[in-house]
Amino acid sequence: MANASLRVVGRLDAAEAERPEYGFLTAAGRGRAGILKPGTMIVLQPEIPTPLLVRFPFRPGPRARARWRRPPPTRSRASGRAEVRFLHTADWHVGKPLRGRSRMDEHAGALEQVAAIAIDRRVDAVLVAGDVFDSPVPPPEAERLVYDFLAGSSRSGSPAS
Repeated sequence: MANASLRVVGRLDAAEAERPEYGFLTAAGRGRAGILKPGTMIVLQPEIPTPLLVRFPFRPGPRARARWRRPPPTRSRASGRAEVRFLHTADWHVGKPLRGRSRMDEHAGALEQVAAIAIDRRVDAVLVAGDVFDSPVPPPEAERLVYDFLAGSSRSGSPAS
């Protein structure tokens, strides 16, 4: 590839879209960037001629957060089709000490929170992006904690199975 960088553009107002750093956008791209919904981005990659439209979750205001406290429906209202719910987590780093002090109690508490959120939100699967353990050879207590969490989830029918 001649240039391996990505260019990402979120919502822009008309004046902002005319700034030189957005010169790579076509006139149509600048117009589209002005009407993007919050949490939506245009991703341009050097070897792919068509820009990608990507939607990311955004932090809602207080009113929207209050609505999120209620469990969501199990079927999409718009299509009537069944939904699949994921709880996306990342970089657990179980077994990582802090200044020589074990943090296993913190890791256990975090995994309990993951399980509680998964049950409360009725998710179908828990995704872990990144490192589960802090090292390629984690301490035995870290392995035990994670494997017990996963085994307990699968026995109870919880989503981390």
